[in-house]
Amino acid sequence: MNAQDNLDITGTDRVRFHLAGRSVKLDPRLHAVRRDLADISLAGTLFAPHYAKAQATRCIASGAFLRAKGDAQAEAVSQLLYGEAFHVLDITGGWAWGFCGHDGYVGYVERTALSASAMAAKPTHRISTISAPVFAGASIKAATNDFLPCGALICGTPEGDFVASAKGFVHIRHLVAADHAESDWVKAAQQYVGQPYVWGGRGAGDRVAAWHCPSPSPPRWKALRVQNASCVRRRT
Repeated sequence: MNAQDNLDITGTDRVRFHLAGRSVKLDPRLHAVRRDLADISLAGTLFAPHYAKAQATRCIASGAFLRAKGDAQAEAVSQLLYGEAFHVLDITGGWAWGFCGHDGYVGYVERTALSASAMAAKPTHRISTISAPVFAGASIKAATNDFLPCGALICGTPEGDFVASAKGFVHIRHLVAADHAESDWVKAAQQYVGQPYVWGGRGAGDRVAAWHCPSPSPPRWKALRVQNASCVRRRT
């Protein structure tokens, strides 16, 4: 079984599992396993005292760091952007533990940044500029409610030159379709030359791009970030 199998399990009947062989050790960055708990999709692969089925939620903050521990001072592992999915396996105090829908990374996110009810609305658009203002009305003269980073997802309907969403109004020149994939990596990267880099950041608050295009596997990408730090900072 894999993470998708976890999300596809339905019904109330108890599902029984057995190990197909010896319990294996998996990369905890990409496989949701702790000493006390594991993703139910791993039940046939490794032994854990308890298993849990993930609950899908969506990020409702402009951005929320995924951290290695349930502590605001812990190392950032990745970052969720507004509208992206996060699959929760456990909630303790103010922190939710689970894995990201966009890259599969495992970690802790502040509970207040997530909403299960937000999953009901399927994203229709994606922010395509470094930062997009979210207006209170369908006018550039309207009050600004917030700013969303490149890669953030919204669900909305066209209203003149804007798209109206639960977050507010975003101008169409700052948007692409939610399923749009950037084909020209160089062109996308050039707009971030000289922008500061924050470890684990993907755009919210730190100006690091979150491109929606085919990419290497997450662990390899992180290794490349370390090996080519000077290039990554410039995003060239």
